[in-house]
Amino acid sequence: MKNDIIIKGGNVFIDAQHGFVKKDVLIKNGYISNLSDCLEGNNISEDKNIESVDATDKFVLPGFIDIHCHLRDPGQTHKETTLTGTKSAAAGGFTYVVAMANTSPIIDTYELWKSTSSHQKTEGVIKISQAGAITEKFSGEILSEIFLKSSKLVSSGDKHDTPIVFSDDGCGFNNPQLFKEAASLAKKAGFLLLLHEENLSLVNKGVIHDGEKSKKLNLPGISSSSESVCVARDLIISHEVDYSPHFTHLSSKQSIDVLIGLAQSNYKFSADTTPHHLFFSDKDIDGTSTNFKVNPPIRSIHDQNALKEAIRQGLIECFATDHAPHSAKEKDTGFTNAPFGAIAFETAFGALYSSLVIPGWISFPQLVSMLTHKPASLLHLENSGYIKPGFVGDISIVDLHKWTVKDAFASKSNNSPFIGKTLSGRVLKTISEGAIVYDREN
Repeated sequence: MKNDIIIKGGNVFIDAQHGFVKKDVLIKNGYISNLSDCLEGNNISEDKNIESVDATDKFVLPGFIDIHCHLRDPGQTHKETTLTGTKSAAAGGFTYVVAMANTSPIIDTYELWKSTSSHQKTEGVIKISQAGAITEKFSGEILSEIFLKSSKLVSSGDKHDTPIVFSDDGCGFNNPQLFKEAASLAKKAGFLLLLHEENLSLVNKGVIHDGEKSKKLNLPGISSSSESVCVARDLIISHEVDYSPHFTHLSSKQSIDVLIGLAQSNYKFSADTTPHHLFFSDKDIDGTSTNFKVNPPIRSIHDQNALKEAIRQGLIECFATDHAPHSAKEKDTGFTNAPFGAIAFETAFGALYSSLVIPGWISFPQLVSMLTHKPASLLHLENSGYIKPGFVGDISIVDLHKWTVKDAFASKSNNSPFIGKTLSGRVLKTISEGAIVYDREN
């Protein structure tokens, strides 16, 4: 339920340059109404219709935005539901998420996208943008009905009732000519193609990064080239049609080297990586825990440092949790047979603060910008990503204390490699459009 809320005495995020300023924040009718050094003088504190939140010694941030997650609904609700997934996101400070299309069935038709989006508005506790498939059934051979129909709707002037993101996430796009056609249409329509870069012939049934750990555990490895050759190919093709693609969950130094080289020739792109690729290297992988089995794989410390340097240089501008829930039964089948994926909403902020800010790769305000303003800009979200009068009342309140991750999550699943790890930084309260959707104290 939406209430008018006053957040008192917190360190409010201004922007990446100016950092934090101690202010009160007033939210009315779902939007930020006022920021002031002290709102007491307006008789606000005596208004019984306004809920007061004490944020003393805490940080008041815009609601986080996740450009890439999996909610598993429809068809895989034994892993996650729209309700449990969005509650988990809210517990992680997220107020807006982009859900991938690899549900069951795959969201490759306009009718299914409409019905799923309608269900999400009813069942979700935060805002969800449902992605559509680029190709029919993720075949990589035929453009999907939702992609083609949405392109036509936009060209006819209807820009409000179509997906804004399209992705065949989970499957590499291995038809270069079809990709070129998709990129051309996406440019005309203003769609964001979120690219899962994977050459399956180079993956060759691998389950872990091809390195020292794969040899030690005697598990088939996944080479860095399985990702980087696709990054190079798709960026070159996109450049030919003057399109800027988005590369998601990048994992390898090779991919970063490709982007650095082509960026110097003014090739346009955007990119993200995940909290688990920044917190863990393959040296951390416990061969008895399939929660470390993710796609792309957690790679070497050299790959990890290349990702962090790419963040510092602005080459990677936002994050994707790639929240990917699976049941305990599915994960409890050994590294060879278990599905790829880990839940990530509820540990994302702590993992990012611990791996990037504490070691000095970037500042805290820079991290907040990468979780808020930058993805909002990439997704063309209006009045989002900052705490300003007139902007949507999406707020995450955090502290920077240490905490140990336990195997109790708002998610329906608990397949997290962070269980037992100590992180710095935790979400205390999340407000979405003026409604408190997560409160750790209650």
